[in-house]
Amino acid sequence: MLLKSLIEEFLDDGKYRKLAANTTRMYTDVLKSFEKYCKAKKYSEVAEITSGALKEYALYLQEKGLKSGGIALQFRVIRAMLFYAEREEIETTCPFKKFQMPKIEKSIMSYVSFEEYESLMLAARGGQKPLRDTCIISLLFDTGMRIGELLNLTEPDILTGRGMLKVTGKTGSRIIPVSRSVVKRLREYQRVERPTNSLTPLFLTSTDESMTYGSVKLMLQRTFKRAGLKYKSPHNFRRGFATRFILNSGDVFSLQRILGHTTLVMSSRYAVLNEQSLKQVHLAASPTRR
Repeated sequence: MLLKSLIEEFLDDGKYRKLAANTTRMYTDVLKSFEKYCKAKKYSEVAEITSGALKEYALYLQEKGLKSGGIALQFRVIRAMLFYAEREEIETTCPFKKFQMPKIEKSIMSYVSFEEYESLMLAARGGQKPLRDTCIISLLFDTGMRIGELLNLTEPDILTGRGMLKVTGKTGSRIIPVSRSVVKRLREYQRVERPTNSLTPLFLTSTDESMTYGSVKLMLQRTFKRAGLKYKSPHNFRRGFATRFILNSGDVFSLQRILGHTTLVMSSRYAVLNEQSLKQVHLAASPTRR
């Protein structure tokens, strides 16, 4: 089978399985780059993608200056496609069975610190939609919800009397806690800035349309700039929440439930602790502390 045909079939399968739009976009970008490389190497058939060819591609990405995490991400997508080919009996054997994935260098992932959060909240008050923007920033930092879950929020999802939110995203629906101060901001936003007759998702643009990942990103970019800070993606708020949660004596099992992770391993990766943070945790939890 032609590699081009397999890529098209694999991406169509992703649409059938209703993968998130961002995931589909990332799969497409990775596989198109891989196809371009293979075309230059004259690998047109799927059968020509051997473990040796995969090693060559890994070296090619390294020479281009791609970091180990980015290389590993690309290979996870390629592996998924080639195992799909074996599962659907397009090819008899997946070359990944004889291929060792590139090692990922351990490094501290970036996250939004509490100090940055405070600066962003102050800067957001000078924006075009101050109540909406402070709600979004505080929700991301206070709950660790994914950006897709934030965009899916509707008014009935705010369970005011329970101090909880219902979030819906790629892992289904779950109930998560939210601080009273954040709920207060949400109610003020609904009362003052948001049209009362709208049944669309909770957060709207200046033209009363549903916000998208792009519009949230643009709002954050402007707020970071106004605060004099280097831009960090919405996912960095999720890591920031996890870090603060652990620092404030939260346990990883509760963190797993709040973040909506299927395994503890995934939750642990988000609890990024630098040296100073580790000192704080040790000071509070040391068995020799009286």
